[in-house]
Amino acid sequence: MIGADGAAQQAILSRSQFAELGAALIARTLSANRIHQAMFKVGDMLETDAPLAALRAAAAALSAVTDEFAARRMNASISQALAGRRMDSLA
Repeated sequence: MIGADGAAQQAILSRSQFAELGAALIARTLSANRIHQAMFKVGDMLETDAPLAALRAAAAALSAVTDEFAARRMNASISQALAGRRMDSLA
């Protein structure tokens, strides 16, 4: 059974975890919005025969926002794959 102090500590941890989760969700949403905006910009430029230099700049911007997303996904996948494993078991 959890005493009053333990319950209060769990509530504090839960609030802290909730705040971290909220921040992560906001960051993901902002990142997804940037990716969608960059994708649509490239698509619009392709449909309107935009100048090649502008298209290259838009493609570079799309690459920049998707690189960040890809890096986060790769890091999460690696963390999940290595969770609970000892370093000496990887050699």
